[in-house]
Amino acid sequence: MPKKIFVTGAMGFIGTHWCKKLLGEGFKVYGLDIKKNTIKDKNFKFYKDSVFNYKLLEKLIKNSDYVCHFAGIAEPKKYITNTTQVINLTVKPSFKIVELCEKYRKKLFFTSTSEVYGKSENVPFNENDDRLLGSTSYSRWCYSTAKSLVEHLIIAYGIEKNLNYVIFRLFNVYGPGIKGRVVDNFLDKAIIEKKNIEINGNGEQTRCFLYIDDCIDAFFKIFKSKTTKEIFNVGEN
Repeated sequence: MPKKIFVTGAMGFIGTHWCKKLLGEGFKVYGLDIKKNTIKDKNFKFYKDSVFNYKLLEKLIKNSDYVCHFAGIAEPKKYITNTTQVINLTVKPSFKIVELCEKYRKKLFFTSTSEVYGKSENVPFNENDDRLLGSTSYSRWCYSTAKSLVEHLIIAYGIEKNLNYVIFRLFNVYGPGIKGRVVDNFLDKAIIEKKNIEINGNGEQTRCFLYIDDCIDAFFKIFKSKTTKEIFNVGEN
């Protein structure tokens, strides 16, 4: 019998590609998102609802074999313009999902971010490196802080309650369907608006980019392994 996988943020950029990969590999997938369903597959059961619907979360987690928590806001502009929404969506449902995964003994796969390293110049980043963040008065760091707090809780549950988990820290993933990130902003400026590309800072900074297919391949290799209680940087030096 195919394994049943529950994916939050199923219609997001990462979530959509991940659900298609799982379905292509023969899994049954439960998808949750507030966006319209774009996947048509007999093994895909979609729920158009919010991750704040804790009663539904509990039902789907209980009935699944694995939980992939991908829901979130990963658009840098919104860290500043929608700070409370970013914090609430990142932290509150995640805490409930961690609690329910422990209650029903389900393995949790959580998408975190390279943002947790902040302004660290120790490149390339190691999963155990120190973090260097800006002031809390600068909203830019709300996403990094919120994701880090969820990581802390997951790891604590792993230690104290033997929760099985894997944390993926993503590095600037791009590809079809991406919105509100640096690559599509560059393309919009250069191709659609026919304007010069804007570079923030002095232009000497470096970024790590990862194509979505490579990201999903990495996810799946780890997903299919017996790896647990580990954090993985998913990017490229």
